[in-house]
This record gives sequence, C-alpha cells and structure tokens, in this order.
Amino acid sequence: MGQKVIRSGFFRAGLTVVGMSACVAGCAAVPKYMGVDIGPTASNASLASLARRAAEGNTLAQFELGMAFEQGNQVPRDLTRAISLYKLAARTVPDKLWVYRDGGSSPGQLSAISGYDAQPPNYQAKLRLEYIKKYGSPFK
Repeated sequence: MGQKVIRSGFFRAGLTVVGMSACVAGCAAVPKYMGVDIGPTASNASLASLARRAAEGNTLAQFELGMAFEQGNQVPRDLTRAISLYKLAARTVPDKLWVYRDGGSSPGQLSAISGYDAQPPNYQAKLRLEYIKKYGSPFK
C-alpha cells in the first residue's frame, strides 16, 4: 500500500509539472504581426493598434506600418518587412459589403453585396514600391 501511495504521489506531481510546463509554453505566446507585439499587454499601445489594424487588412495601416519599418520609426529598420507591407497595401482587396436592413418590428437582417471593393489599393504604397525598386530606400 505504501508503494501505491508513492506512485500516486509521483504521478500527481508529474501531472502538475507537465501542466505547468504547458501553461508556461502556451501562456507565454504573445500575439505578433510582422514582429510587433499586438497583445493587450503590448508596451507600445499605438504601435500595437497600428499593427492590429494592418493585420486586419486595413491598407492605410499596412502602408503606415511599412513606413515605420522602412524608416526604423518605433521598430527596427527592416526593408524586407516594409516591402511586404507595401505590397499588401497596394493590392486590391475584393470583399463583400455587409448591409444591415432594419426589420421594423421584426429582427433586422444582414445582407452581403458581393464584388464590392471594400479596400481600394493604397496608391502611396504603389509609389513607394516603384521608388524603392528604382532608387532603393532613402532611409539608411
């Protein structure tokens, strides 16, 4: 009986250690976009907000975050990430436009209109890409 208690105690301790290890590995994962911390505990709230909007597909935010990476403003200078963000911002994002229709006395309804260009391409991003391709980045 004493041996059984020891095994049971060891087994419980083993589960506790494994459970704590899993929590440390899982709980320590910080959400990031392009290397920028976008979690609720981010040290730079304005940069985190910009990166979250860029991750959601906002072309203006993608362009602005690209400029930050190109210039090294609030983030380490990284021309590769800047170009990636400029490419994302310069593309046309076809999407659906969601329209709410009031139902009066009954519940309202959401309807999708397909083929709506929800995010037009960011032309500033296109110009930055062309400039970098032709002359390189002026920010060294």
